[in-house]
Amino acid sequence: MRAGLHITTSTEEVVVGARITSVLGFAGFGVHAPCLVVAVVAEPDRVGWAYGTLPGHPECGEEAFLLTLLPNDDVLFEVRAFSRAGVWWSRVLGPAGRAAQRWVTNRYLRALTPARP
Repeated sequence: MRAGLHITTSTEEVVVGARITSVLGFAGFGVHAPCLVVAVVAEPDRVGWAYGTLPGHPECGEEAFLLTLLPNDDVLFEVRAFSRAGVWWSRVLGPAGRAAQRWVTNRYLRALTPARP
């Protein structure tokens, strides 16, 4: 929620095969982005997951979110993604669509930053 997306999931835990839909918008109107979890990482110093987009998502591709605990106790957050336009209107947006993707990724990063008092 801190990233500004409304999320619905088919399971309480992140597992391969879970369906996730994120919505960016207000009052039920917005861009719906359905996805399927395709991988889960659960290692002692590294956790995360990856999803692939489903029909109806504005993009066609995959995105991974990984958190790694570094030896100095810092945490590294990685977002890895590749995609192409998935619907006609995202093709029309061209470079503006890529800018929107960067904007959402930056919101993910801000959501992980501790709130200041």
